[in-house]
Amino acid sequence: MTEAALKRASFSAKVRTETLLAFVLYVVGACVFFRQQIFSGFDFYFGDRGDPRLILFVHEHVYRVLLGEASFLSPPEFYDLKNTLGGSDAFVLNQLVYAPLRLLGADPYLALVLGMLLLSALGFIAMCGFLTRWLAVPRALAAAVAILVVFPNNLYEKTPHIQNFAIYFAPLLAWWMLYAVTEVHRQPRRACIAAAAAGLLYGLLLATGFYIAWFLGLGLGAFVASFALCDLSAAIRWWRRNPSAVARLLLCGLAGLAVGVALFLMIYLPVLQRTDGWKMEHYLDGAYTFAQALDVGPQNLLWGSLAQWLGPLPFVGNRPIAIAPIVSMCILASFILSLRGRLWIGPGAELRRRVVLAASLAGILLILFTARVGDFSLYAVLHVLVPGAKAIRLADRVLVVVNLFGAVAVALTLAQFAASGLGIVAGTSLKRGWRPILVGSLLALLVFEQVNVGQVASISRSVEAAHFSAVRPAPADCHAFFVSPQPALTEWENQTDAMMVAHRINLPTLNGSTGIFPPGHPMCDRIGRYCCPPVRC
Repeated sequence: MTEAALKRASFSAKVRTETLLAFVLYVVGACVFFRQQIFSGFDFYFGDRGDPRLILFVHEHVYRVLLGEASFLSPPEFYDLKNTLGGSDAFVLNQLVYAPLRLLGADPYLALVLGMLLLSALGFIAMCGFLTRWLAVPRALAAAVAILVVFPNNLYEKTPHIQNFAIYFAPLLAWWMLYAVTEVHRQPRRACIAAAAAGLLYGLLLATGFYIAWFLGLGLGAFVASFALCDLSAAIRWWRRNPSAVARLLLCGLAGLAVGVALFLMIYLPVLQRTDGWKMEHYLDGAYTFAQALDVGPQNLLWGSLAQWLGPLPFVGNRPIAIAPIVSMCILASFILSLRGRLWIGPGAELRRRVVLAASLAGILLILFTARVGDFSLYAVLHVLVPGAKAIRLADRVLVVVNLFGAVAVALTLAQFAASGLGIVAGTSLKRGWRPILVGSLLALLVFEQVNVGQVASISRSVEAAHFSAVRPAPADCHAFFVSPQPALTEWENQTDAMMVAHRINLPTLNGSTGIFPPGHPMCDRIGRYCCPPVRC
């Protein structure tokens, strides 16, 4: 066997080993993250009987629309109000997995659990491919960093709010965007297709999980601006190399975006016409402080005991939202190191440095512009200037997006260190063989600090089936129904009970639960200052 053949065989063996390692890492991560669902025989759903059932209701409604059995903009709630779908996320992209699973016979609870599991695999594969194919990050390193995006501590704490899983589409979006930009001069047609696909994906992402999509758009804007400003002359040369090809690329991206945004506006404009969005004081009520951005919660395996010792920090909602501490320190360190150009040596090092600077800066800016200090937040600037900002009330979800930008920065920084020691060790005796050990140890620690031992699922499919077993078909002359308050249930559970029954008997209910209640609905008594005056039913 020739030397070249030996090298090819060695490389192939290395690729197979690293691919197997990535697969094992994903399986272990999924079994830890979705353990309540998997090890209960998929009996456990997500969260409690409030918002998670509202989310399930919307998924089932859109699925029935695809079957031609329902009106898209008018779910069977709030009888007889129309165009109420935009009161919450519409989860449009989730139908790519939810609808096939329902057609294969899975019940709504199982279809949504399995769907999120499949989307996590998509996010993991796309993140690994994005880092290895386009940013030249070693496969094993990319796989470990991908865990920080698909199975982070704060996303686990947020599993009752399934709209946060929209982050699983973000690596694929980044992949298509980067492909379009880098290939526009070599393969212009394919680049235009990728740009159109990326635009369409982002538009549909807005109608799937608006918070995640909107914060992602802000972060991408900050990244692109920062990256271009790092070397403005290079950006100008990229444009001037073939202005017509770049113009076509932008037009294709905008065309795809327009299609997705058209669906988004069709869903949400009817709701926006009834409300002017959240006021700044509402945002401040739901904003997190910098101290809260450090609270990983008492159930984090590595930091939980410290969180208990420090005592509870007040925060919005009922879940911690913080990025894990070591990840936060690595993001900050990556940003600081990226400012020192002389530390980045070797082929491609300057490009890596610019990406690290732009990615880490994007994450830092997202936090700075969404956190609250006392009664002030820089978000006031966005609230006035940026479209969609008034639709945001709970800013903590931005930290799920920051995980993505931070992971890219950390991955490239560690890859550079493994390759050249970042130049930091110049003049020292640190041997090259120690670098993989140091990088591997740090990656293991980064992954380990994402493990959360909390129990965040309390809905059982079998219990739900028994709960609704007494539901019978409605009389032939019945056009709508109302579920009266039940003493054993909270008001939110009562509303979602009625919504679940609506799908079972194929009739609209006067009850309802959503993110933005229609004017005049009785639930406004529950959140009166955010909504309309309470009225009698």
